Amino acid sequence: MIHCSDLLAEKYPGLTAAMWQATFLGESVGDLPSLMAIASENTEAQRRATNMTAFFRELGAKGRSPVEFQIEKAQDGTLAYSRRNILVDYLLYTEVWSGFLIGFHDREALGENLVYGLAKEADAPSFEHISRKTVTMRPDEPALIANGRIVASLRHGPDFATRVHDKTTSLWGVLFAAPSDRRDTVERVMAMICDDGVTRGVWSLGTVG
Repeated sequence: MIHCSDLLAEKYPGLTAAMWQATFLGESVGDLPSLMAIASENTEAQRRATNMTAFFRELGAKGRSPVEFQIEKAQDGTLAYSRRNILVDYLLYTEVWSGFLIGFHDREALGENLVYGLAKEADAPSFEHISRKTVTMRPDEPALIANGRIVASLRHGPDFATRVHDKTTSLWGVLFAAPSDRRDTVERVMAMICDDGVTRGVWSLGTVG
C-alpha cells in the first residue's frame, strides 16, 4: 500500500491506495477481452465504481467517477480500445474490470518518494494536468505527491509530466480506492492486476506493496 500521511488518514478514515512497480515489455498484449463483456459480467466492479462516485460527491464533485462512466459506456458498447498505445488500452481494461481508479506513471519521471496525502502538504497546490491545463486543488483534497509535487489528484486525474508515453520502459501502477472499500479487497485486486499483466506479457514486476 502507498504510505498515507497522517493528515489524510485523519481527514478521510479508510481511504487507501496501492501501488506496484513494473518494467514495460513493449510487446502486444494480443486481443484484450471485450469491454462490453467485462462490464456486463462484473457486478463487483460496478459497486466499487459507485463507491468512488459517492466519495467524489463528498469531495464536492457534481459528476460521477470516471470509472463508473466508463463502465456504463462499456455496457452499452460505446467504449472501445484506442488500439494505438498498449499501456493506455491495458489501463482502460483494468479499470473496467476492477471498478477502481487506476493510474500508470512513468517511473523515471515520477521518482521514488511517493506519499498519498492532502494537497496542502505539497509544495504547491497546483499541477499541470495530463490535458495540459493547470489544475489548482483545494487544500484538503487527496493527492499523490512525489518529492513535494502533486503528480495526481484523486478527483481530477494524473499530471502531464509523469504520463506514460511511447518511450516509457519503467512504470508505477497506482490503484485508488474509496474509503468504503475494504483494504484486503484492494490488495487482492491489485495482486490480480499485477499477475494478469505478467500473464499477458505487458510487464515484469518489481516491487509490489
